[in-house]
Amino acid sequence: MSNHIHLQIKDEQDKISKIMQSLQVRYVNYFNKKYNRVGHLFQDKFQSRCVENDSYNFNLLRYIHQNPVKAGISKIDKYAWSSYLEYIEDNKEILVDKKEILNLFSKYKEEAIKKYIKFNNEILNLEDSNEMLEYEIKNMLSDSEVIEWIKRKVKIDNIEEIQSYDKKKRNQYLRKIKEINGCTQNQLSRILGINLRIIQRA
Repeated sequence: MSNHIHLQIKDEQDKISKIMQSLQVRYVNYFNKKYNRVGHLFQDKFQSRCVENDSYNFNLLRYIHQNPVKAGISKIDKYAWSSYLEYIEDNKEILVDKKEILNLFSKYKEEAIKKYIKFNNEILNLEDSNEMLEYEIKNMLSDSEVIEWIKRKVKIDNIEEIQSYDKKKRNQYLRKIKEINGCTQNQLSRILGINLRIIQRA
């Protein structure tokens, strides 16, 4: 886009900060060398959101691919800076590992590509869901914001204490914490140091 990018990254080891730091340093060095400049390139720190289910996964990918359409820049299959063509062209794979995503549509490659094209071009029916997704993306809380909300919600100074509570008391706290809007269960698991399944069961 004109002043930002969207990346969907599978991060199984919770190293998103290191991944983005490495990516940004390398790109800034490349850009500065190419255009004979020095100094910072990115205005703000990156924002990350956790994808917790297939529905969010599908809609996020569609949201990313439809961004240039919504911005009035280009058609979905004509935008030069999109990975969309990699998904729909059989032998093209430069930036993305597309197999895992396409397998969610069908285990047969040709059928998966057809379904993927149809899914990504359902623009007229998706205005509401795209707006909802955009709202969710913009209104998710950072880790530090979630920590402050938890402290206020359950009136506790050291949130790590929740780990040591007995099951009944811990689950009471977790149910209150899960009422906070703008955070995900994976995010809560990371912040509280409590297994995701325990949070889900609570």
